Amino acid sequence: MIVSLLVPSLVLVSCYEDKGNYDYVDLPQAEVKGIAETYVSNLLDVLDIDPQITALANGQEYEYMWMCYDKHDFKKEIDTLSTDRHLSYKMNLPLSTYQLIFAYKDKKTNVTKYVNSTLTVQSAYSSGWYVLKEKGGNTDLDLFVDNTKKEDILFQSLGAAVPGAPRYLGYTLYAYLDKETDSFIKENQGFVVMSDQDMRIIRVADMKEMARFGELFFEDSPSCKPQFWYVGSEENGFVSDGKLYAYTERNGQLGISKFSYPKGGDYQLSSVFTKNATMSPLLFDLKHGKFCSSDKSIGNIVVLEDDAASTIKNEFDGYEPLYFGFLFDDMWTGGKMYAVMEKESDQSRYIVYIDSENLVYFGEYYLKNRITKIKALDASSKFSKATCFAQNRKFEMMYFSIGDKLYSYDLQNQVEREVVCENGQRAIPSGEKIVMMQHIVFDWYDYMEPTIKEQVEKLVVATEVGDGYKLYLFEPEANNLKGSPIIYEGKGRPVQVFYMSPHMNNTSICY
Repeated sequence: MIVSLLVPSLVLVSCYEDKGNYDYVDLPQAEVKGIAETYVSNLLDVLDIDPQITALANGQEYEYMWMCYDKHDFKKEIDTLSTDRHLSYKMNLPLSTYQLIFAYKDKKTNVTKYVNSTLTVQSAYSSGWYVLKEKGGNTDLDLFVDNTKKEDILFQSLGAAVPGAPRYLGYTLYAYLDKETDSFIKENQGFVVMSDQDMRIIRVADMKEMARFGELFFEDSPSCKPQFWYVGSEENGFVSDGKLYAYTERNGQLGISKFSYPKGGDYQLSSVFTKNATMSPLLFDLKHGKFCSSDKSIGNIVVLEDDAASTIKNEFDGYEPLYFGFLFDDMWTGGKMYAVMEKESDQSRYIVYIDSENLVYFGEYYLKNRITKIKALDASSKFSKATCFAQNRKFEMMYFSIGDKLYSYDLQNQVEREVVCENGQRAIPSGEKIVMMQHIVFDWYDYMEPTIKEQVEKLVVATEVGDGYKLYLFEPEANNLKGSPIIYEGKGRPVQVFYMSPHMNNTSICY
């Protein structure tokens, strides 16, 4: 039920003070106890809050209302949860963070006061470390939370894993049509599960399927050969069979908004990309050997244009991208990007340094070529033989691996060294082949609720062990690793790790 109610600037009732110029008599005051500043509720659990109001004058009577609004909803539409003092609410709100409001009105004076809390709605699936993996030739998910593990989640929830080998695990908000009410249920956190044959939108709340590939298009869908998915503050999109399909939430949430035709141009996009949440993606066109990008208002793929300030031409015909890394500065100014490229003719490797101010939507050099340096790697270097890469998101350093050994490369001074734990021991036990790594940083806070924070930083390293895997969560410290890692184990071949939080949104994802 949506109530048309203008909520004033809300403060805890204990801090209430009226400084307006009104004609009024002294009113009896009340104090509310039993309401906490923050609540976390699992989906379908009962949120039980029993506030106590102690009036300073006998005989006071109140009317009550419990309300909330989604803090990510700019319209601040208010849901009424109850009109009883004692709230006992079976949680069925979408997963998100809410402003919870307890309002009580003195029946004699008609004065209404408010008590505010922050409410986070989550589920058993809304927090933890997801592993996208291949098992039995199909795609599935494992989830690790503290000391618990959920295995083969898609098989357990859908009755079968997603067919085909895993390609990418993305995130989106999705609106689906409730056939009983004939209305769209919005703000559903969803995973985009991509295999080389299929693509599904899976609701995080309960791991139920919301949509399949063909349902995401207005017209007939193309062949399904997914490569990767991205979201952002301006444009969301994915690449399938080398072509980019995009939409913007300004035209409606996915499910209401859909995909149509791919972006125009003669191109074939690689599966290697990077971006931050508020900038256009860095892409690579394999057909012409060009770095390129996409803009919400442009119908074609855009090659990063050489101009008078371009010191190195955007010409990489005959090169294959192995990895793109992004060094985060802040949400609005971009940072630096690094591309590991391999020359097809002789397998020699190069690191291309790119100033990512050229991909900030409102930047002066938007969609211009800002390659600043190319570093040729010595054939005798360990980096030239690396099989996995991970950009450090906070320092000008890239991690890489050879077999069971973990290394770092100083991108500023071009120095490589083995990464060890602070006690001097090697990071990964001998014999475990490193197959994937990511530096994941999740730093969430709400400026309206500074007491609510979630800060995570881990270097995630996955290894193959027989027919299973080990997942190591390290705490990076300078060039080495601090303390002992958290270790999880599962069955299958790991391809990607995704850190999920109930606070996740399209500006929080680490690419």
